[in-house]
Amino acid sequence: MPYKNTAGHQVLLKVVGKLGAQRVAQRLGISPSLLDRLLQGAMAVPDPLMLKAVDLALEEAPQDIPAVRQDFQKPTGKPVI
Repeated sequence: MPYKNTAGHQVLLKVVGKLGAQRVAQRLGISPSLLDRLLQGAMAVPDPLMLKAVDLALEEAPQDIPAVRQDFQKPTGKPVI
């Protein structure tokens, strides 16, 4: 399909992989059938929708990144001054 491997398509694939199609469609305010067409590359992902999908991915990112988790854990040992 002509719209596969575009930035919008890649963002949707990533966020659906993390959250699942039903949750993503609901959070983006679109029907599951529209999300399916976008994922198949049958149509271009509109920029505003792509930006919402990026926001969803970023909401989930901090707990997925070990370094970020470590930064927010209670420090152990002596303080470094």
